[in-house]
Amino acid sequence: MEVPVLEVPFLPDIGRGKEMAEKSHQEGHPTKAFGWAARDHSGVLSPFNFSRRATGEKDVAFKVLFCGVCHSDLHMIKNEWGISSYPVVPGHEIVGQVTEVGSKVEKFKVGDKVGVGYMIGSCHSCDSCHDDLENYCPEVILTSGGKYHDGTTTYGGFSDIMVADEHYAVRIPENLPLDSGAPLLCAGITVYSPLRFYGLDKPGMHVGVVGLGGLGHVAVKFAKAMGLKVTVISTSLKKKEEALEHLGAHSFLVSRDPDQMQAAAGTMDGIIDTVSAAHPLFPLLGLLKTQGKLVLVGAPVKPLELPVFPLIMDIMVADEHYAVRIPENLPLDSGAPLLCAGITVYSPLRFYGLDKPGMHVGVVGLGGLGHVAVKFAKAMGLKVTVISTSLKKKEEALEHLGAHSFLVSRDPDQMQAAAGTMDGIIDTVSAAHPLFPLLGLLKTQGKLVLVGAPVKPLELPVFPLIMGRKIVGGSSIGGMKETQEMIDFAAENNITADVEVIPMDYVNTAFERLAKADVRYRFVIDVGNTLKI
Repeated sequence: MEVPVLEVPFLPDIGRGKEMAEKSHQEGHPTKAFGWAARDHSGVLSPFNFSRRATGEKDVAFKVLFCGVCHSDLHMIKNEWGISSYPVVPGHEIVGQVTEVGSKVEKFKVGDKVGVGYMIGSCHSCDSCHDDLENYCPEVILTSGGKYHDGTTTYGGFSDIMVADEHYAVRIPENLPLDSGAPLLCAGITVYSPLRFYGLDKPGMHVGVVGLGGLGHVAVKFAKAMGLKVTVISTSLKKKEEALEHLGAHSFLVSRDPDQMQAAAGTMDGIIDTVSAAHPLFPLLGLLKTQGKLVLVGAPVKPLELPVFPLIMDIMVADEHYAVRIPENLPLDSGAPLLCAGITVYSPLRFYGLDKPGMHVGVVGLGGLGHVAVKFAKAMGLKVTVISTSLKKKEEALEHLGAHSFLVSRDPDQMQAAAGTMDGIIDTVSAAHPLFPLLGLLKTQGKLVLVGAPVKPLELPVFPLIMGRKIVGGSSIGGMKETQEMIDFAAENNITADVEVIPMDYVNTAFERLAKADVRYRFVIDVGNTLKI
């Protein structure tokens, strides 16, 4: 899901143009308003006269009493995300007192305390809206710098009054201070939501919080209230006293201290990463337990380096039995690759819940792993789309393997047409490749699972993850119980690998061909008949 482009007409800021612009801001709606706005990418704010719409039948009008200053506001007033259009009245952590309500308003009355956060509108018709996830609506309207249903620019809470549809306003409890409660409308929900959604809210769990700023300090408070063990992770030792004494975190790690990080390796159920600057992910992944979750809520401008090996290797499960029974009806030659390739793709389909009939799953790459992934996914009743850089694989994917559709990942028109259609993607490619186009194919809350193992880290763009609550995970083979389950499932559904059986003395040539991707799709050595002493 791409970050929505907020198209606001350019308004000149000099001479007659400036006068006309100011007039349009003031006369676009009937209610005069006053605030502070940034006029250009310098980010300098100054007094600004504009207007608000009249209170509609479902609207709440309120006097703004407090408004938080979020790091997102800084990005917007300086256009660091490339989506700002000036003038910008920032502010999306807004609290105040209701002064007027529309005739059909049910939630509020005059005098109530009210809050408005990061969004002020959506389409009300998409799946996200139906699931009460308006924040992931493709047509979400931002409180500041968006375009409202009537085509006018939205202005934020650095102003004296606000008007909002009651659906996008929340009731502020009487015992919640308005000044210190305002930041919860952005910072609060930004960290509360992933703790709940990713299951990191069970008392006794160990959760790390990276960064101790506006988001991080609130994350510590929510995590403690949920009964979690909380470790603050920071580059600065100066934050230790604040974390332990003031916020009551249970422990503190300096992320630049390799001894501290090594001592804490594999101890955390999850990590909430609030940092919006570029930073390494590898040390953080090392802190997680097997099947641990690193959740990014900060929004770095540039992609982060994603090392794939820790994702893959830290989900491996083992049992005491290391041999599996091969069903009688499973051919030994074409069944052999299932013991690696098969379980490598079967396991993530099951673990990440991408095995429900009718789901739409993409398979990236049509090699040894990819072709088996297509077969398993089809046997599970999934709609399967093969994604490849090569148009030459299309016939193979559709005619031989029976995939339902095929995408050339280098064709922007094809990728755009398929945007937001897939529940999950199994990425089998072990060469360096861009993740951004693949993330765009996922629905809200979709899952991109990496099972290939590129040598170098991949570039991970964080914005698509945040804006669509999308997951990037990894998987490595499976435990013995699951491997037997996979073999039995394969036998029941007549799934085998497509193989080229070779004699032992051909193995060096086979490796040369494998390096050139000249195999369809797995070499299998006939050891029993060709290994000669």
